[in-house]
Amino acid sequence: MSQNIESTSEVEPTADALDGREAEEPDAKGNREAAKYRTRLRDTEAKLAETTATTEGLTGKLNTLSKAFIEQLAGGYLLDAADLWRHGADPADMLTEDGLPDPEKVQEATSAILAERPHLAAPRTPRPDLSQGAHGFTMVGSGDPFGDALNRALRG
Repeated sequence: MSQNIESTSEVEPTADALDGREAEEPDAKGNREAAKYRTRLRDTEAKLAETTATTEGLTGKLNTLSKAFIEQLAGGYLLDAADLWRHGADPADMLTEDGLPDPEKVQEATSAILAERPHLAAPRTPRPDLSQGAHGFTMVGSGDPFGDALNRALRG
């Protein structure tokens, strides 16, 4: 029987046998730690939502500015630069690898549209050649005998 008593004394106490406070301490510590992580998670989610909103706003502004710059480049080829978008051009196709508008790609897109619809082209205005035409009056005593005679006749 003494063996039976010894084996009973080696048995460790169960959670039911422990004091209520001692049994709750590990759970309370775990709950506090879980609450701390939940709070950090909520803070991180709020920061992520704020960053996402900021990123989306900046992306929208960048797209608007890129589109405006592309329209400015296309304005040299098209009567109405918005025709670029009306005829299926995608602004993303006219950007460089860095995300900046590429003038060559804009010209290619406008050339493709103008090949199908030449009436959309911007009118070509003649550029004046300043080397042609009159350049002013000849002054008296300039060494031109005809001009000198004409100036004297005009003065009276």
